[in-house]
Amino acid sequence: MSRLHLSLYKKWFDEILNGTKTIEYREIKPFYERLMSKHYDEVKFVNGYGKERPFLVVQITKIMKGKEFYEIHLGNIIETGNL
Repeated sequence: MSRLHLSLYKKWFDEILNGTKTIEYREIKPFYERLMSKHYDEVKFVNGYGKERPFLVVQITKIMKGKEFYEIHLGNIIETGNL
């Protein structure tokens, strides 16, 4: 099982946690081109810095590439920590 790791601002982190945000967008840039060229089953979102930062592990249902953004479609929350 492969896991993508991404950082989020608190607002977006909280929206994914409460279920109102089901798609995460990332701009199409060389960094994300390399990252998204692999297959991922889940994504670990972190908020903040340090060992005790809050995190969510969420199922990925699909990743789509649009004209300007990657769309990471999110499924169920698998794990949470340090909330």
